[in-house]
Amino acid sequence: IYAESLSAEAILEALRSRRCYATMGAKIFIDSRVNGTLMGQETQVQDRVASLNLHVIGTRPIRSAVLIRDGQEIHRVTGEATLEFKTTYQDKNLEKGTHWYYWRVSQQQVAPVLPGNLMPAHGHLAWSTPHWVVVE
Repeated sequence: IYAESLSAEAILEALRSRRCYATMGAKIFIDSRVNGTLMGQETQVQDRVASLNLHVIGTRPIRSAVLIRDGQEIHRVTGEATLEFKTTYQDKNLEKGTHWYYWRVSQQQVAPVLPGNLMPAHGHLAWSTPHWVVVE
């Protein structure tokens, strides 16, 4: 959650503003932006170009980052076997209307083998909250 403080009010406001992301339990940091706007927000573009930036800090080396637009994979980047990863992508010639984007990040699956339902808490996947891009 991207909250201004750890108070209940600030956390609730961040959730309502969709300034959050999901993981399979691993403590991964994701900062995803479209044209400088935080994930979960709506932004308008007039030149039919969306500029997407991703910054990830993982608990294990980053294997890949996949960009999804309107439910379809449009871009895949292979990780550099480092814990910190940055990439930029420009989606050009967008059709008019509203589009949504999110990133799916995968870390290497080297994790301790734990019994029962403890293993998913050390998962290797994370997803950014969608961005909504309105093309005029």
